[in-house]
Amino acid sequence: MTSQQKVVTTIPSGGREKPKLYQLFFRNKKGLIGFILLVTIVFLAVFAPWIAPYVPTEMHARDRFSAPTWDYWLGTDFYGRDILSRIFYAFRISLYIAFAAVIFAVIVGSTLGIMAGYFRRLDAWIMRSMDVMFAFPVLLLAITIVVILGAGSLSAILAIGIVYTPIFARVARGPTLAVKEENFVEAAQAMGAGSSRVILRHILPNVAVPIFVQSTVELATAILFESALSFLGLGSKPPDASLGLMISQGKDFLEISPWATVFPGVAIALIVLSFNLLGDAMQEVLDPRLRQKEG
Repeated sequence: MTSQQKVVTTIPSGGREKPKLYQLFFRNKKGLIGFILLVTIVFLAVFAPWIAPYVPTEMHARDRFSAPTWDYWLGTDFYGRDILSRIFYAFRISLYIAFAAVIFAVIVGSTLGIMAGYFRRLDAWIMRSMDVMFAFPVLLLAITIVVILGAGSLSAILAIGIVYTPIFARVARGPTLAVKEENFVEAAQAMGAGSSRVILRHILPNVAVPIFVQSTVELATAILFESALSFLGLGSKPPDASLGLMISQGKDFLEISPWATVFPGVAIALIVLSFNLLGDAMQEVLDPRLRQKEG
């Protein structure tokens, strides 16, 4: 018996250890670049009170429309406010509204999608309601909601969240329909498990991955929506620093002070780029065909 055990333990496996998901993610160049870029932006947003060289609302009347200098790295705006400091604080507002709106949409939309896929009697009612929302242009629908609720950050969160709810409802419904027919779900139902237990223990874990991937993609467009609403005066209110509002205030002075518009625009592009890279990397890493190839 001992000799047999020795023989078994000395036989090499001949195969490579299967890489874990986080290892596949960091091997993906797009994912790594997006992760580093997003972490940098989040760091600047969180520590803005300690990193920003000036208070974002502080005015320097003598330095209005200042070009980038050692005192003002990205220049100043019409009121003499430091653009770099305002961008750091604007990151906080943009990320807060985007994350809050997407979380709202994930909770409401995924719940509706799972209910539509699991309870077939509710499917037609829920999904036809989602189709009605899809019939409206998303930006127009968001503007309408903000106009009804009134301008402000909370209204922007609710508007973007409501607009994204049908997207997550559809994303959650498809996998729910497939998982519901699996043998382990039928076995759980046969053993007397209630609907809530089946959904929480079996359905939700199997639909979480596509929902998570979709969330990273929608965060990028949520940043754009927040900037668009702020640009139109329907998002964050002055004197709060908002990237869209900064562009709106600087557009009238492009000829004499282009940096007041260009640099906030670049900041928006960097945030959107980071989320898009993360979303693409997540889709590639979580693709079963890619995982089999890497393994």
